[in-house]
Amino acid sequence: MYEGKVILVAGGTGAVGEGIVKYLAENGATVLVPTRSEDKALGALGYVDQPYRKNVFYLFGDISDEADAQKMHDVIVDHFEQLDGMVSSLGGWWQGTALTDITKAEWEELMQGLLTAHFVASKTLMPLLRQGSNYTFTSGVSAEDAAFSKYSGPVAPAGAAVLMLSELYAVEMAGRFNVNALVLGPVNTRVRPTSYRKDSYVSSKTVGELIGALHFENANPITGERLRVPDVEAAASYLAKWRG
Repeated sequence: MYEGKVILVAGGTGAVGEGIVKYLAENGATVLVPTRSEDKALGALGYVDQPYRKNVFYLFGDISDEADAQKMHDVIVDHFEQLDGMVSSLGGWWQGTALTDITKAEWEELMQGLLTAHFVASKTLMPLLRQGSNYTFTSGVSAEDAAFSKYSGPVAPAGAAVLMLSELYAVEMAGRFNVNALVLGPVNTRVRPTSYRKDSYVSSKTVGELIGALHFENANPITGERLRVPDVEAAASYLAKWRG
């Protein structure tokens, strides 16, 4: 379905990101995944059905480091020339203490992965996007709901900043490509304990299906939107709309 499309998924070895990679690769896309860990890469690749693993390529390095990101940029140019799409599914959940009990060092370390990585990845790799293509950021409901985010430290502030980052890019890159954000409710991932899963939660693979439909099937491009996906019902509504 997506044969000939090259899409980069930053955070593609994470709990949600690996589902995005799985769906896109199994539907024919060539998927590029930055990662620091060979072990995580192998684990995530194992989630992709065997015949489609050839569609996944790992770019080793730290996407939050400008020098490493530039090396990835150069590899992409040398082997793929341009990107047909890009996804930033970086960061993750953190649960600990109240904000006032977090040290400055903890704050800076967490923000490096939760926010700075998004900035460095987008700043360095976004210029490789083809005219009219799509770039999607993912964020959690914590970015818009303080009550949901109690004791999650920088997760909520970083998520809110990521949403604004996506909206600012949509304004600054208008006419070149489309930038949107998926605001996700709880997601059923491989690592989520069974007791914390619900049938109403979207799966990580469904997030990939949303990305695929938005990027490569939607006949009416959108940009600058916060696409809220609290549950499977909302996901089904978006898929029906984008597939026309």
